[in-house]
Amino acid sequence: MGLPIISASGDFTSAAPILIFTPTYDDDKSKGPTSWSEATAVADRFRMIHDVKLLPRSNGDLDMVVVAGQEGIVLLWYDTDNEEWSFNVVGEGLPAPSGAPYFDDAFWGSGGIEICRVDDDDVGYIAACEAFHGHIVSVYVKSSDAPKGPSSLKTSSYWTRKVIDDYGPLDTTVKRPTGPLHHVMAVPLAKVATEAFAVACMGVPSGDKSKQGVYLYEPFNVTDGKFKKVRVTGESAGRLAVADYSGTNRMDIASLSYYVPGYFTGPDPPQLRINTVGNRESQFWASKLENEVLLRIPRPRSLDPDAMASLPFWALAGKTLAIVVLPPHQRRVLESGVVAIKVIFGQVEVTDSEGKYSSARTIAPDAKKSQTTLVPPSGAVKSGDDGVVFIAVAKVGNSMQGPFTSMSQVTSVSAMPHTDNIAPEVASLVFPFFRVDQLPWATSGLWNDFEFYNASGFHIYFNDDWMDRIVHIQAWTLGIGETARFHVHSGTGRSFCEIHYCLSNGGGAAGMRYCTDDFADSAETIQKNELTKKYVEDNSTLIVVPDLDEHGPLWKIQKGTKATPKLLSNGAVDYPWHAWLASKFGDYSLPIKPPLGTDKQKFDVWLAFEFPLSAFQF
Repeated sequence: MGLPIISASGDFTSAAPILIFTPTYDDDKSKGPTSWSEATAVADRFRMIHDVKLLPRSNGDLDMVVVAGQEGIVLLWYDTDNEEWSFNVVGEGLPAPSGAPYFDDAFWGSGGIEICRVDDDDVGYIAACEAFHGHIVSVYVKSSDAPKGPSSLKTSSYWTRKVIDDYGPLDTTVKRPTGPLHHVMAVPLAKVATEAFAVACMGVPSGDKSKQGVYLYEPFNVTDGKFKKVRVTGESAGRLAVADYSGTNRMDIASLSYYVPGYFTGPDPPQLRINTVGNRESQFWASKLENEVLLRIPRPRSLDPDAMASLPFWALAGKTLAIVVLPPHQRRVLESGVVAIKVIFGQVEVTDSEGKYSSARTIAPDAKKSQTTLVPPSGAVKSGDDGVVFIAVAKVGNSMQGPFTSMSQVTSVSAMPHTDNIAPEVASLVFPFFRVDQLPWATSGLWNDFEFYNASGFHIYFNDDWMDRIVHIQAWTLGIGETARFHVHSGTGRSFCEIHYCLSNGGGAAGMRYCTDDFADSAETIQKNELTKKYVEDNSTLIVVPDLDEHGPLWKIQKGTKATPKLLSNGAVDYPWHAWLASKFGDYSLPIKPPLGTDKQKFDVWLAFEFPLSAFQF
């Protein structure tokens, strides 16, 4: 079925034909149609049809459609008894203004429609935007004696129009006054039998931002046309799509900016946004925090028992990192493409598709050990008593995975979608790597001319408690043969427990080196000798951290516990001297001048997870 809006360019008065295209098949239908025949269902009755809704198998084995245009809201169907097309005007929509017999001054009728459920009636009420690019939101409610389902649309007397909102006045800066309304969609709400609906407001040519956005109408008395209005987003929206995109068992509303060059492009660039409808505590929120991002995530227990929440947040070194939140005792099959998971809260059991493999994961392996975070293909995860938050690591298509021979190959950008909960400057943020010797805190000269880089980063908190920090994440890279230099985190305010996670082990033998807890050399002695291979190997132990491995606690641990850190007098965690060292350390005189070329260079790329002390009280 073809439904032209107008019959010819610039002709807003003539009727446009409704066309039917019928396929012809040969004996093998699997090959598709061999040809199409064209017929006209209705030649000269309808104008400005701007929306259509299909009612599958509502006319025996045939479909019916409801259209919105100048004639209002109209049901179309094929009458098999009389072998002809029939129609019924369910409602006439916005009345034509006096003095405007044609389209010289304004539009009228209807411009957008949606069929909404009420309890077990799948045609419970009709939501409409009126007229074409109009300003009126109406609902059509049916009488108590009307039958349930699509058959009620064949009788106009069952239906009553009620205006529930007005986005006027119309914008008169253009030849034909226009309004902001462009699309309407039903929105099923959790544990509510009657569907809500949302409207898309594209904006108006004058640029008035109050005339754009997505608005949700939640019914509390459909019969009387009583709805609660909720703003979902304030950005221009031309089309909507509704589904559980975030996996939270709540409906998300995806909206696409209205952007038609030569007609109306709106004040916002074209972009796709996804907004979750429902409990704010079950949503993700992100804002910029100086040069980093403050990311607030759902607490596992805030989700419905069978829900899941996820958010891609960082495209880094050829991989996409996504935060996944599962409520307690929930099992989920991992998305295709996920190759590893890094737990940042709670615990999880990883199994393969056949149940032959099982691995328990927490926020870190045992102290001074390295452990893989890889998951089997088509693997599944099951959360523990407190639920779980983990980072799912997926490879990006054909992107380079390492070894990286130059820093230009190490991508680092935001992977977050555009939503009202995620600030626009965050969704489009780049997280550049800066050479450490150029950073404000690296004034000692220790890293001068080292191929050592840092990119920050994310502060992750639960969104129901502004003080409940989960972790801070930042990224580091180091050139082959080099050292990040030995250090301890002894400064005031440095109370964190650090775990390192390797995305790419450039030479295959890189990792963390640490000295014994009672190592007594002074900082001066260490800094004087730490570029010497023999001194380093004589006085430290190496934990090789392969690709997608992480290591356990390096800090000094209280006696009788597995991971509870000892503290210094200023409250900082008490660490032994430790450092990340690249493969082939000792093969070159440091710093390496000139820097190695791409034929020899292989950068390590790793993440530092800085947990609060409370995460390791066991």
